[in-house]
Amino acid sequence: MGYVYNASILRFRPYRDIGEFANVGILLSFPQLDKIIFRLEKRRQRIVGFFPEIDRPLLQNAFQYIEDVFREKSQHNGIHIDSGAVVFDFLSRDACEIFQYLTSVKEGMFVFSDTISGITDNADERMDALFEYYVLRNFQSSDETREKRLEKSFRSTLTNFKLNTKFREGHLGNESYRVKIPFFNEKLSIRTLCLEREKTTEIYECGDQWEARMARLHKLNEIPSRILFPISYPKNPDSKMKNAVSETQEKLAQFDFVKIMPVTETRKVIEFIKYYCR
Repeated sequence: MGYVYNASILRFRPYRDIGEFANVGILLSFPQLDKIIFRLEKRRQRIVGFFPEIDRPLLQNAFQYIEDVFREKSQHNGIHIDSGAVVFDFLSRDACEIFQYLTSVKEGMFVFSDTISGITDNADERMDALFEYYVLRNFQSSDETREKRLEKSFRSTLTNFKLNTKFREGHLGNESYRVKIPFFNEKLSIRTLCLEREKTTEIYECGDQWEARMARLHKLNEIPSRILFPISYPKNPDSKMKNAVSETQEKLAQFDFVKIMPVTETRKVIEFIKYYCR
């Protein structure tokens, strides 16, 4: 049985007239359980990265105020530090009222977003997913971080299907030219590819980079039987992004040893991998 939840993103918006903000927390309410979870980013240096001109004491006092509000609501229960965030996890008969009251405030440095609703079987996992997507996405938006997250997620998928032992970290190429591959064996090498980028230029550059690498490996005749690229795509792409993704895939697909698959098509990806790992 799943539980209905309501969620709202806490935004730090020091300049209302400009409209710039940084996502700094998640408020999650479970009406059926009278449960509230609030997770607030603790690493203030990251906020300073967004707004370097912000007065540090003012910033600290503003975040302390938010923490104090929830300490009062949670009556000093269920508070802990988790991965750089302070987490308030508590039960309250006024859970719905607290959620509605806090999210209705639209003035000041801190404002909550519109409500996001859904159903989940696990409150903690839902909070982890929302915090990862909405908060850490803003702070860790580098291409390298996106790629690492996708790689980590794919590694978990291999583990779930008991395929992780079939691969090791390795390299393609020879002493004069080497390409690092996170999932390697002699029959199939896998390189997750994140095309979920902010700009079309970044998508094109990613495609150009891997096309050049594949062309070099092909010229050296230093490739396994197949190379699989499980790809993650932009969410809600416009026409320019769609064209960039299409061209990137065409660049890679020109090599007969390359296989491209959406990383979200888990069953098909796993079946393909199992075929080459028999």
